[in-house]
Amino acid sequence: MYIYNNILLRTKEKLKNDTQIIGKILMLKEFDEYNELLALLSTRYTILDTKGVVIYDSQNYTKEKNMENHSYRPEIKDLATIEYGFSLRRSRTLDKKMAYFAKKIKKVDNQEIIIRTSVEYFSQQRDIIIIIFLQILFFIILDTVILTFYFKYIKKSQIKRIEKMRLFLESGVELKETYLSTDLWLQKFWIIIQEWQNKNLENIKRLKREKILLGSLINSLDEGIILFDRELNVIRKNFSMKFLFEDGKKKYIEVIKNIEIIDILEEVQKNKIDIDEEIYLQSLDVYIFVSVKYLLDNKQYILTVKNISKEKKMINFQKKFISDVGHELKTPLTNIKGYLIAIESANEENRELFFRIVKKNVQKLENIVIDFLTISGLEVKNKIKISTIKLEDLKMELNSHLEGIIKSKRGQIIYKIDLDENSLEMNCDYEKLFLVVKNLVENGFIYNISNDPKVEIDIKEKEMTYLFRIKDNGIGIKPNEFENIFDRFYRIDISRSSDIPGTGLGLAIVKETLGKLKGNIRVDSTLGEGTLFEFEIRKYK
Repeated sequence: MYIYNNILLRTKEKLKNDTQIIGKILMLKEFDEYNELLALLSTRYTILDTKGVVIYDSQNYTKEKNMENHSYRPEIKDLATIEYGFSLRRSRTLDKKMAYFAKKIKKVDNQEIIIRTSVEYFSQQRDIIIIIFLQILFFIILDTVILTFYFKYIKKSQIKRIEKMRLFLESGVELKETYLSTDLWLQKFWIIIQEWQNKNLENIKRLKREKILLGSLINSLDEGIILFDRELNVIRKNFSMKFLFEDGKKKYIEVIKNIEIIDILEEVQKNKIDIDEEIYLQSLDVYIFVSVKYLLDNKQYILTVKNISKEKKMINFQKKFISDVGHELKTPLTNIKGYLIAIESANEENRELFFRIVKKNVQKLENIVIDFLTISGLEVKNKIKISTIKLEDLKMELNSHLEGIIKSKRGQIIYKIDLDENSLEMNCDYEKLFLVVKNLVENGFIYNISNDPKVEIDIKEKEMTYLFRIKDNGIGIKPNEFENIFDRFYRIDISRSSDIPGTGLGLAIVKETLGKLKGNIRVDSTLGEGTLFEFEIRKYK
């Protein structure tokens, strides 16, 4: 394309110059005087009037009257809008591909005429291609001579010097200035090389540090991460999720223990797509989230595996919890609705009974809502607020909160406190400690049918912990129910305690709260004799 444009431009420029020369000649004399000379030239000259009628043609002299009007030739039509016209086409007169150039001029007598020059385009192509070929051949020969001289003399000398530089760089010895004193460019080159080497060594150290840091960060993640090459061989992996991966292996089929993960990895390799999927591994009772990404630029694959068992079980637990809450609320609401309808048509004696039943169910409904809000708040609040607790304040608040049930049961709370140096203070999270003790004491009265209900609170200080023992003389718990009593909405022996206004959330709140305090609780009980709860919480300074 370049050669074609070059030939076209050269042809156009030649015809333009020829036109200018003929135009100047025409200003002085007529063509008759030069006719024989012009007929011998390769360039064809044609003179036309402004209407396209041929006045003179160097290759059809004396036959101009027989030539057709040229006003519709492309190069002539161009003169209507621009200074000159140019076209490439086959000549009807000569039956050859020609290049045409046309321009208007004014003679001395102010007569306006058109000068058109033309030349055979093929001959121009041939001449220019020969010239270009000769130029290329000249430069090839020149380059060959230069390269021969370079490789034979200069390169060998410079290679020796650069090799010597390399030896100095490897040995760490300074290069003597005398060696480079005659070659200033080599001296500057040596300085640049030294600077580059120093920067390169710094970069290598920095990359090593970053590699170590990146490795530490990857290994500290909870998610298992493996980078595979295009053949699914391990490039890099961290140390998380060891129960899913084998160490010291390279092939994916040997590294991954679970077929479910292998299937996902193979599908990504086959279809070159990204896949995110949750999987339940029944043999391990584990929920995992598997993500495999195809790295298009590097033709590699990255596998990440996250253990989502806790989140999944929490979601399932919340669903069950909401279902249980709905079920627990439904019973008192149904009773309230039914007895309110019955009150409308009841007599005075039954109306008082129905009111008491409604009031009892309203109280039960209120307790469920309070306990529900309490246990929901515990799931959100993780922060421990340590303060100095005065046991006298704890006693007073317990008596105040439980005053109603103590009076209705005609019961009593007995305190036994054994703290070092007879202190009546302890450091702990007051709100959470009170919640635990209040629920255990309240349960001791709720699940108690004794004529003389009692709850003993024994507090003992140990070296690193406080030991709490809360014992009642209530209905007791069967040994096979010990593991279940801390579940939400679990009620012991429903057939015997259906009239007891418990919500089934009290002990669940106790366990949840002690979990926040890093404490454990134990239970011992004899059916019909009572229950003992023991728990320890750490001492805070």
